[in-house]
Amino acid sequence: MISATGPGTFVWWLSAAALPPLIYWLYRRRRTVMNWSANLILRQTIRQEGRKKLWQAVVIIALRSLAIASAVLSLAGLVWVRPPPAGALPHGEGTLHQIVLLDNTRSMILRHGTGSREDEMRSRLAMLLKRLRHGDHCDIVLLASAPGSRPAMLSPPCPVPDDWIGRHCAELELQELPAAVADALQTAAERFNAVSARNRHLIWLGDLSGKDLPRLDELRPLKRELQTMGVKTVAYEIRDRAAEKPNIAIARGELSSGAPLPGWVCHLYLSLRNYGRQSASSSLVFQVLNAGKVLENRRMPIEIKPGEQQTLDLAFSPPPDVEGRLELKAEAFDESYPFDNSRQWILPVKPKLNVLLVVPADEDSVPRTLWRDSRYVELALLAAERPSADRPAWAFPPAPRGPPARPRPPPFTPTAPRSLPSSRVRFSMTSHRLAPARPGR
Repeated sequence: MISATGPGTFVWWLSAAALPPLIYWLYRRRRTVMNWSANLILRQTIRQEGRKKLWQAVVIIALRSLAIASAVLSLAGLVWVRPPPAGALPHGEGTLHQIVLLDNTRSMILRHGTGSREDEMRSRLAMLLKRLRHGDHCDIVLLASAPGSRPAMLSPPCPVPDDWIGRHCAELELQELPAAVADALQTAAERFNAVSARNRHLIWLGDLSGKDLPRLDELRPLKRELQTMGVKTVAYEIRDRAAEKPNIAIARGELSSGAPLPGWVCHLYLSLRNYGRQSASSSLVFQVLNAGKVLENRRMPIEIKPGEQQTLDLAFSPPPDVEGRLELKAEAFDESYPFDNSRQWILPVKPKLNVLLVVPADEDSVPRTLWRDSRYVELALLAAERPSADRPAWAFPPAPRGPPARPRPPPFTPTAPRSLPSSRVRFSMTSHRLAPARPGR
């Protein structure tokens, strides 16, 4: 769909009516008689050239007409307009100039529903950016600014790429600065005057409570100016009464490794955040379950100041005989927060690793580096996960190429020396699990 906007529309219709005279003026040489009829102009032009030069005249007229049409279309300012996606706010035909007044002050950290006002603001901003089409304009004015300075502004390309939305929505940080509402509105009015568009939307995205809003007499000239430009104002106020109560919630959780090993220590890094206005204390319950059986159950008190975040290191070690999957559950209890405040993780446990060891009678000669060097342990796990015909699961793969990071032990040969009696050496095949090195070994 093609839409002509601005003064180029008048030029486009004028050029369509004046195309035949322009062709004649470009093609004529020294003729003083002008006939404004398009058919007569073309007929007289073709007759003067003769039959031998008829094809030359047709080609020249076609090329010059194409050049004039291209120049007129470029001056008309035509843009390709695509239909808005499903669920987007309809703004009719033509281009849209959208200015979002984004509240990035610290008041957006408070609780809102099952998340925070900050999360709600990011999701609504992503929705507003995804509805933009080719030819539209968008400006994001950040309200948090230092006194005496103009608010910062972002101008993404339209349509906005998905990577731009994800990157800027994730990098948006809340600041300990006042909200300059009057300066932001003045910046929006200047941007509306600078950009020509058919539809204009001014969108407030934030919290109106606790802001230093300008007085009504200060906004009257600006409001009259915005109404004259045909600006449509939309306000998304993000506010929740339950946010006034202090509460602590789980912000995120991250595991140190993907799948734990039986007997090995794993870490769960849990981040807790206070979304209230006051210091709050709560209790955190951490459980490790396997097939409905509780392996670990901890309860620890926590106290966090308003707006701050605290990260806990929860270490756990699966028993050596555990199999199947582990279920990790962390829950923060807060009486003032009525919603679900728990997180769960399901982890598969690494299978057993059967290793064939040829142990001499003197156990002190067993290479200790085999158990202490994590390099050999990782190679053994790879061999156990991907067995093959020439490399069974119980055999260690060869050492990695390149210079070793530490001195390697001499190769161990299971054959006994001929000078020693055979009774001094014994061979045994045992099935072991990988476990941390014992003290003194």
